[in-house]
Amino acid sequence: MSLGDHPAPAKLLLDGTPVCTVTAAAPACTVDLGGDPRIHLLELVRHDAAGHVTERVRRWVNRPGVEAEVRAIGSCDEKARSCDFVFSWAHPSRLEPSAMSVTLDGIPVARTVVPRIHAAFPHSVPPQVLTVDATFEDGRRASYTQALQLSYPERAEASLQAVPVSFAAGAKTDGLVEALSRGGWRPRAVEEGGYEVLFVVEPDALDWLPGLGQTAAQGWGLLHLLEDAEQVQIIVADDSITAMDAFATPVRPTITKTGGKMTARSYWLRSLIQAPHSVGNVRRMRTADAVALAGYTLGGAPRRRIVILIAGAERSDESSLSPQQAQAYLSESLVPFAVWRTRKEAASGWPEGALLRRPADFGVALTRVKDDLARQRVVWLEELPDVRRFRPDLPAGISIAGRVSTKSAPVPAEPEPPAAAETETENRETGIAPEQFVYAAALSPADPRTIYAGTRAGLRISRDAGATWKGVPFRKEKSDVYSLAPFGESDLLVGASGSLARSLEGGESWSYFPALAVFGVTADPLEARSAFAATRQGILKTEDGGLHWGDASSGLSRTFALSIAASPAEHGVLYAATAGRGVFKSTDGGARWRLSARELDRTLVRCVAVDAAEPATVYAGIDGGVLVSRDAGATWAFHRAGLPRSSVYAIAPLGKPGLVAAGTSRGLFLSRDRGLTWRAADETSRLPAITSLTLGAGGADLYAGTLGAGVVRISLPPEP
Repeated sequence: MSLGDHPAPAKLLLDGTPVCTVTAAAPACTVDLGGDPRIHLLELVRHDAAGHVTERVRRWVNRPGVEAEVRAIGSCDEKARSCDFVFSWAHPSRLEPSAMSVTLDGIPVARTVVPRIHAAFPHSVPPQVLTVDATFEDGRRASYTQALQLSYPERAEASLQAVPVSFAAGAKTDGLVEALSRGGWRPRAVEEGGYEVLFVVEPDALDWLPGLGQTAAQGWGLLHLLEDAEQVQIIVADDSITAMDAFATPVRPTITKTGGKMTARSYWLRSLIQAPHSVGNVRRMRTADAVALAGYTLGGAPRRRIVILIAGAERSDESSLSPQQAQAYLSESLVPFAVWRTRKEAASGWPEGALLRRPADFGVALTRVKDDLARQRVVWLEELPDVRRFRPDLPAGISIAGRVSTKSAPVPAEPEPPAAAETETENRETGIAPEQFVYAAALSPADPRTIYAGTRAGLRISRDAGATWKGVPFRKEKSDVYSLAPFGESDLLVGASGSLARSLEGGESWSYFPALAVFGVTADPLEARSAFAATRQGILKTEDGGLHWGDASSGLSRTFALSIAASPAEHGVLYAATAGRGVFKSTDGGARWRLSARELDRTLVRCVAVDAAEPATVYAGIDGGVLVSRDAGATWAFHRAGLPRSSVYAIAPLGKPGLVAAGTSRGLFLSRDRGLTWRAADETSRLPAITSLTLGAGGADLYAGTLGAGVVRISLPPEP
């Protein structure tokens, strides 16, 4: 949807629930998705005066299979008993496919990258379903499915979605199509098709299995078990995995026969054994993260599938996700999952599975997996909008493959579109309504009883330490306020969805600077008229007290900046937290930036803070814990002891030796040893996510901005 100069606002809905309103003047909005890797639907909806939907745009988050595109145009001729199709593809970096598979009713008719095909019918009857699956040079994949021989001529094709189902021993497909049709679903075909296997291997796991390499080299006793797989992929659970790397280079187990002997073009088993040794020095093992990314890879596959975790490493898992979160995502993405262990005590928190003591155990486990895959079928459903809500009544012995019972949050029911007259609840004059999220809170440097709150409904102020609140005439258009920072003796810097602003004369007037969403602002502690802002377009800097801002993003091109912190002891030293590229550091006041440490590259860092008592200590909040550097960002250590699996939105050194606070999606946590260990602050156990932390006057209280409880004052515990 293009907002343009359209006067009517548009509602942003998350899984059917309105979360904010956007306009042409304020086109940005921050939506908290939580720490779970769940599939979400974002919708931008506009209504007319009568309440009817006039425009709707949908975007999926974390849904597998949406990285690139491939298309087919053509048809099958029943008289000529042949099919002709022309293919096209698109990639965000304009890359070409490195592999492509074309099937008719699950039967491969092409396995090379070709712009067109001419193929005979694979069976005596005309084919019903065409599937094209392409893997690009960077590992991204795209699938396209077309329904052929439709009975309604006004539509040349239908959008189909592959749903894997599993059959118990003795169960048949009889009644499956009828059961789905009775439930309101539209099954187009049921096919066996091909299958894919994706291994997630912990570093050093296969070192516990002596002789496996010799077995692979000596014969085909294990290799033949996957000889008919469409793809065998491998992900190593090391600290370099990212959503991009999850699409690991496919290992095609293509087998040919020459003179009665089989010759391998690709040793998938040898690749599996060698993969853990190909990643170099592993700083952090991230098993749960790798399993979730494996689900993202296979969740979009148009065929039968399974993810196999091979666990056995002695080191601990330092993932941002828990095993339960990763398994919930696989279940939501309909990806079956199996666990193999090479040490009985390995992989705590994961389901039971095969124990591999010798090469023969590997063969037995793989045979069981093949049996499971043989009982899978792929059901092609027309226009299934949301697979999360696909819970049909199936015949006895048939179930949705990969779906397991989890304790994750339920998918919200399909809501009715909100009426045009519906508006967000306004802030009450006596407080901040709980439904109004608070993204930032700050104290006035001139009066410690004056508190500012940045909300999704604009800027609010309290002059009596939070007892009562009122709105601040910040802008004519209501906009989200994401960040606040005291500036000078009495003024305030404000980062919003569309502008940077500085209050003048205690908020009586304002100076504005247009900008994309501003997620973090900070004043330079060593330069009175300088300040910095972390924005969607990088870093901005002012040197004249906020009247003018200029770009300060050299080295940070096309990087989403979420937070920025300045050293209180070293002039010009800055740290920037970014969305997916780790922490960057500048030593010249933002003129140039560089990645502070390679191990954080491709890490989502939500916040960054410098310890004023020990300026060489820097904290970074991520999904799953806190990263701490003791050497001004040169190296980082991951700490989670006492922290739950949650997103860390705010970190505040509290001015006392070793005392640090972390605001998370699970409440407030305190550390007395500079981030090594953490414990929950008792009075915050029932608080929603904490987005910002501000130390009160005298250092005895914290003011926390929350997503649902307004601004909360928290008393800090006394010295032990």
